[in-house]
Amino acid sequence: MSNIAHFFDLSCLVNIPQNAWVVSKSNPNQPLYKISPSEFLLIKSGIYKNRGNKIDFNGVVYYLPDELWNKLKVISTKNRIDFSSFVISLQEFLNKDLIEALDYEVKLDQIMNLKNKVEDIYVICSKETKGLYEKIINEIVETLRTNGMIVKNFYYLNENFLNQNTDEVNYKKMRLLLQHSIGYRSDMNKFIDDEITKYDQINFYDKSIPFKTVSITVDQIFKSMMKNTDKGLMDVIKDDLKTHTPIIQINKIEDNQFNPIRTTKIELSLKHLITKFESFTIYP
Repeated sequence: MSNIAHFFDLSCLVNIPQNAWVVSKSNPNQPLYKISPSEFLLIKSGIYKNRGNKIDFNGVVYYLPDELWNKLKVISTKNRIDFSSFVISLQEFLNKDLIEALDYEVKLDQIMNLKNKVEDIYVICSKETKGLYEKIINEIVETLRTNGMIVKNFYYLNENFLNQNTDEVNYKKMRLLLQHSIGYRSDMNKFIDDEITKYDQINFYDKSIPFKTVSITVDQIFKSMMKNTDKGLMDVIKDDLKTHTPIIQINKIEDNQFNPIRTTKIELSLKHLITKFESFTIYP
């Protein structure tokens, strides 16, 4: 069994050009304007609330930036559509047929160095659900297989696209990496006596992880989970850490050809755990 594993967020292996739509209630299948995922996340966060530019989606009120608000006014006038009939649609994230029809691209740049290596590969679907993305996921599996790489397992972190919390998703990712570093599954915020494949080193690849704070976050989550773990299992884990220092290497994938990857290494050492155990901050 390999002592090294590689965990890839799905976003590192496929480029899916998805956007939120602005549509008219009278014709919801025809996008009048498309909003990028990054801009939609800002809108969803409520950052533009002080602008007062309200628009709804199934009863949920969103606030738009002035520039987008003015563009929609022009579209409203040009197409003779009542501005109040505009709504935000997430069909490209929720409609399986539309998702499968998107011009997505499987990308192997970050994984080709694992070709024919005896090291385990996992894929984390942090936003994508199995039912909606099954075709794309199957294509990724087949493409990797033809290039000498087998995915050991897929982890799906969310049951639906709506109401996803970015902090919660990142917490789930880090907890998953810790499970495979320690060798025990977790239940909410503690390790439980259920063994899982353990690795000496885990290499994690992601495009959206907050790189500047990831080391602190992993440290906080680890100490929090250890404190909440039943004493018997906690002692077993601490004994193991006396002779075993797992390493988690975080690789932030950047859209920058000159510096495409930023890397930080995190060691889960017993010495560090003991010296900090009484004074950590629990991750919310």
